[in-house]
Parts: sequence; C-alpha cells; structure tokens
Amino acid sequence: MTMVNFLKKLKVRYIEKGSFGHNTLTLISGTIIAQIIVICSSPFLTRLYSPNDFGIFAIYYTIVMIVGCLATAHYGFTITLPIKDDDAIDLLVLSLLISLLVSLCILILILLFKQQLFNYPAIKNWIFFVPPTILFFGVFESFSYWLLRKKEFKSLSIRRIIQFTVMTLVQITAGLLSFGYIGLIIGFFIGQIAGYGFLIYESVKENFNLIKKVSLYRIIKQAKVYRNYPRFSMPSLLISKASIHFPNILLTKFFDISIVGFFSLPMRILEAPLSLISQSILDVFKERATREYRVKNDFKYIFFKILKFQILIGIVPFTLVFLFAPKIIPIIFGPEWKISGEFTRILSLMFFFKFISGPSASALYILEKQKYELVWQISLFLLTSAALIVGGLMHNYTISIAAFSITCSVAYVIYILIVTINVKRSAIRKI
Repeated sequence: MTMVNFLKKLKVRYIEKGSFGHNTLTLISGTIIAQIIVICSSPFLTRLYSPNDFGIFAIYYTIVMIVGCLATAHYGFTITLPIKDDDAIDLLVLSLLISLLVSLCILILILLFKQQLFNYPAIKNWIFFVPPTILFFGVFESFSYWLLRKKEFKSLSIRRIIQFTVMTLVQITAGLLSFGYIGLIIGFFIGQIAGYGFLIYESVKENFNLIKKVSLYRIIKQAKVYRNYPRFSMPSLLISKASIHFPNILLTKFFDISIVGFFSLPMRILEAPLSLISQSILDVFKERATREYRVKNDFKYIFFKILKFQILIGIVPFTLVFLFAPKIIPIIFGPEWKISGEFTRILSLMFFFKFISGPSASALYILEKQKYELVWQISLFLLTSAALIVGGLMHNYTISIAAFSITCSVAYVIYILIVTINVKRSAIRKI
C-alpha cells in the first residue's frame, strides 16, 4: 500500500499535466534536443571555422547580448506578475514598443558613427545586423513571458528546437561555402527569425481579442506601476550581461583575437546548454513562485527545492568536465582547439556555481529586492574585470581566465547566501 501511494505521489508530481515536474520536463526536453543539435554540430563547425572566426563572432555576440538586455527595459519580466490578463497584455505591448524604440536608437547611433566604425573591416561587415537582432531579443523576451504566463511550456520548448536547428543548418552551409565568420553571424540571425516567428504566431493566435483592449492610458498606468524594474532591474541585468560577455572585449585588448575564439568554445559547449537547462527549470520556477507569492506571500519551499535539485544534477557533470576536458576537447573539436580544453577545465568551477544560482535573480525580483541585485552585479563586473586585467598586464591569458573563474565562483556563492537570507526573512514576516 505504501508503494502504491508513493507511485501515485510520483505521478502527481512529475507526470500529470500541469504538475511542476511535468512542466519542467516539457521545457527541458526541448532544451535537450536543441542543445544536442548544437553540441553535435560543434565538431563540424570548429573544422569549418577558425578560432579567429569564432573570436569575431564572439565580439558580435557580446555586443548584441549586452545591448539586447536593454530591449524591453526589463518590462518583459513584469508580464507574468499582474492577476488580470488585461493588465498583462498592456505590459506586453509596452515591452514591444520599447524594443522597437531601442533598436531604432541603435540604428541611428550606427549611422551617426559609421565613419569611425567602418575603419574596422571586421565590424563593417556585420554592424547592421545589430539593430534587428536587438529588436528580435525584445520580441522574444516579451512573447516568452506571455507564453510563460499562459503556461504554454510546449510552445516555448518547440521554439528552442526550431531556432537552434535552423541556426546550425545555416552555419554549416555557410561554412561549407567558405563564408568565414559572417556565416556564423548569418546563421545566428536567421535562427532567431525562425524561432521567434513561431513564438509570435503561438502568442497571437489565441489572444488576438485581448490586443484590441490595449490603450495608451493603460500602458502608461502599467509602466508606472512597475517602474522599479527599469530603474533597478534593467541596470542590474545590463551589468550582469557585461560581467558575462565583457571578458571577450578585455581579452582582445591584451591578447590575439584567437584567444577570444578559444574562450568562446567553452561558452558554446558548456554555458549555452547548461544555461538553457537552468532557464527551463527557472521558467517553471518563476511561474510557480510568482503564483505562490501572490496567493500565500511565501515561496520558500519551491526556492529551496529548486536549489537542491540544481546542486544534485550539476555536481557530477561539472566534476567530469574538470577532470577530462583538456584531453577530450582536442580529440572532439580538433587539435588546434587544445587551449580551449584548458580553458574549459579552469571555467568549470564558475559554471557550476552559476548554474546553481539560477533561481536567485528571479527570487529577488519577486520580492522586489532589485537593489541587492544591482549592488551585487556592479561588484561582480568590477571584480571580474580587474581579475582579467591583472592577467592581461602580466601577458598571461591562463592567469586571466583562472582569476576570472575564481572571482566569479566566490561572487556566486555570496549571491546565493544573500538571496537565501531574503527568502527566509520574507517567510518569517508572513508568520
């Protein structure tokens, strides 16, 4: 009888539609398929493109990721928060309008400074890809949070598969045609169009009537209600993205562009799939935690459940990466990528702590403790930049990467402790 009850409990928690486990598995399944495509294609891409090509693509990716976080002024996150869909649709339209405005501003800046930018041939060939990419980022964030609100986890999962499949096919084709680094950029761009196009279709087809209710007055009203998000969360997110991607810029300052290419490979084969797995879990966490906080003013249980879950599923893979990456990377990706194997080992510690800190930022947003996030992100950016510069001044890229990894690891541990204290305090105040 005990076993029967256990199986029933397991079914409710992980199999039945709408359960936390079912929603998590739905998102993770799409993520896993998408990342299998990316990882399996990487050995082909590293033979079709040089470390220099990946280095230039990493600079493009750095720019669009840092600037892209401005796309919705972080109003996208707020789409999940209102109780009424009428209010949420106003925030969706607000996010889209801000995305359009930001991308137009970027285009104007490029046109104003094109003479200076065109002095760099590598930039000249791809700089005009940046404004539409920023627009796509805003559209993606807005509609992703809308589908998350509507619990359309399957659509979010399918989007990832479409985006990464199209991106990979285009990049391989362009590589075979000897496009060079521009092939990596075109593939990334077209993959976005395919994935985000599907996202827009899924969002609009069931909710067209709600869009008719949108008014400028209500948009302005909702913008005021959630004004703390662009004030505190957006700067925090901007600094967060800078902390992650700015190393590419600093490395080009002190070392050859190929070092950026070597550094980008661990990000492709480790950070991208792990962050997407974490994001899949996080998407479900945000929906569940937001709902519990609205109803019970407490989400301590789900926060610690997710934290323990991510520690358990992360510790073994990262240990294996640390032990075997230097030997395996050159075999899989080609002997010229040996330096990437060493970088992967060094960065594995940082990846682990970053992975388990996944729910922390969302927890602070839900608690409206964005100031803590902002202070921490500023500290992380300054400390990691200093760590990279120390290695750069010593003309030793290994020291730069090691100092960066250790600094990030310590910072993420502190971050988790800060969030844990605030979550517990919230629960105590409720009592």
